[in-house]
Amino acid sequence: MGIVVWLLIGAVVGAIFAPGKRYAFPTGRSACLIGGMGGGFLGGGVVTVATGSRETCVYAPSTAAAACGALLIVAAVGWAGRGGGSPA
Repeated sequence: MGIVVWLLIGAVVGAIFAPGKRYAFPTGRSACLIGGMGGGFLGGGVVTVATGSRETCVYAPSTAAAACGALLIVAAVGWAGRGGGSPA
């Protein structure tokens, strides 16, 4: 159950911050949704493993970590789309 919640949180964060361009690379809607879901899974999973709790339970620290992880990945996807690399 916890994994499903993390993925849903990531999808919601990705949908909120997704740009209007549907297929823009690398910052389109699909990239934001997939990145948000991945970040939610990683954030929630890291906290769950670190605290030693069961992955089937839903609790506040893992939920907050899932939201933060999703936000970080979506922000990184947006930063990559703006050409935020090192200056050449």
